[in-house]
Amino acid sequence: MPKSYEEIPFVNVAFLNQVFWTGELSQMLARLATEHGPIFRWVSDSGPDAGQARITMVGPEANKFVMHTGRDHFSNEIGWEPFIGETFGKGLLNMDDPEHARHRKMWASGDYPSMVETFLLPLGPTLVEASGIQEGATLVTGGPGRPAGLA
Repeated sequence: MPKSYEEIPFVNVAFLNQVFWTGELSQMLARLATEHGPIFRWVSDSGPDAGQARITMVGPEANKFVMHTGRDHFSNEIGWEPFIGETFGKGLLNMDDPEHARHRKMWASGDYPSMVETFLLPLGPTLVEASGIQEGATLVTGGPGRPAGLA
């Protein structure tokens, strides 16, 4: 594996914009990893991130490095927040340590009463206020493919 940014192979990925929409992105990334190694860098050429340098890591070795042995070198927050933050808010996927570790430990512990007390109970009034549900209303949950609504 490369030891510095400069050692990471640079790949021209202009063609990936087309491949993304054909459903062949995974195969193409696997091919690039075979040709250039499991870690390669590239520059986005379109969209709001045009001109920004990116690093892609492909395969089990790269995954192990990102998720375990080299985890301290990466930021979930910096990497995911621009993509999902506005839509989903702050969550485990876009959280860094020590907060990330605390949340993982809590979820892994199975201490669901603590999770309900810490997260769900405070969230309830906010959800009720945001949804406009009035006191005494009956909420009917939907089944598969059917939305929830007021009775």
